[in-house]
Parts: sequence; C-alpha cells; structure tokens
Amino acid sequence: YAALSNNGLTVLNVTLKDNLGGSGFYANGPVNGVTLDNLDISGHPNTSGAARGIVIWNGLKENISITNCDVYNNNCCGIELQDGTASGVTLMNNNVHDNGDNGIGIVGMQGPGENLVKLNTLTNNGRFGIEVKNPNGSGATSGPGRIVVENNTVSRTLPIGAELRDLAGIAAFRRGVLVGNVDVPTGVVIRNNIVSGYTQPSTSDGFGIVAEGMNHAVTGNTVTGC
Repeated sequence: YAALSNNGLTVLNVTLKDNLGGSGFYANGPVNGVTLDNLDISGHPNTSGAARGIVIWNGLKENISITNCDVYNNNCCGIELQDGTASGVTLMNNNVHDNGDNGIGIVGMQGPGENLVKLNTLTNNGRFGIEVKNPNGSGATSGPGRIVVENNTVSRTLPIGAELRDLAGIAAFRRGVLVGNVDVPTGVVIRNNIVSGYTQPSTSDGFGIVAEGMNHAVTGNTVTGC
C-alpha cells in the first residue's frame, strides 16, 4: 500500500495474494512514474466487493507501465486506474482473468502522453473485459494524446450468472464523471481486437464493443458470439 509520494516507483517479479479486505497492489496519486512488471496477483476478497488486483487511485497518473502481469480471482477488478485522469499509460502483455467486475478499467486517459492497451488476454472477467472510461484522446493512432486499444483478446467462455446489467467486451464510454474528466468520451482507437462470448441471459444486452461519444475509430476487430 503506497499512500503518498510514489513518483518513480518500480515493482518487479513479486507475488501478492490473499490479502483479505484489501487490494493486491495499491498506490495513491497524483503520481508520475509507476512501473509494474511480472507480478502474480490473486485472491483478494473484500466484504464490500471492492478489492482490486492492481489499482492506482486519485488525481493525475502519469507514465504508468503495467506489463507481463497475471491478475486473477479478485472479487472486484483486475487492473484499474481509478478516479481522476491518466496520461502516458502502457498496459501490455497482461493475463487478466476470473475477476468479479472488470478485467482492465482506466478512467480519464488523455494527453500529452501516449496511451496504449495492447496484447492483453482477458478471460471470464465480470461485466467488462476492458473499460475505457471518460477518455479524452486525440483520435490518432500515434503521437501525443493517442488512446489506442489494439490486439487484445477478450473473451467469456463461462456463463455470466446472475448479472442483470449490460455486458461488454471492450467499452469506451461515459461513467462516473468527476472533476477533470470530460463530459463526452472522445478520441479512442479500438482496432484489431478479438472479442467473443459476451452473451447476457437476462433481458439486458451483451455487447462485443461499445463506443460512446465522438471521434472514435473502431476497425479490424473480430467479434463473435455476443
């Protein structure tokens, strides 16, 4: 639990598991420079249902790199950047599965940094595979302010159970707007992803990909069984 003054924090080759009542890795923002690589994080229950595997919370989060991590069996979420804004985010080559709510959730991505969510495998997470919440991107595929979600494999192979709300494999949308967040989601590129199995047995819907707002590009994806 990194409460304050976390700039330049690096965590490598660590197993974090079964932390009852809390998250696996928690850092508080504002923060500039967090590198997490090759972490194995699992089994974080919480009586309030809010335990994350990895979470960085509050304020502006800059230059965040989370790579090559296995994050699974957490009762809320896998990897989250929560509340506030984020810039210069790289989430790559992570294996995220069997978390209760989302696999990956990122709030408020924007420039001037480049933001990339790439080559992650997300399986049997809860309502969402990848959530891009309240984004303010350039709409470009490269350069400052880009938000690119590409070459991820997002799937459900098991039934969702009693969840009555809508589901989505990848969603760029408006949720819980706070100070600093844009009101209209803008400028996300969602390309070359494979999304499958987001079916909803209730009267709600199961979506492969959701893009809400303006100036998004959704291209080259393969969506089946949703």
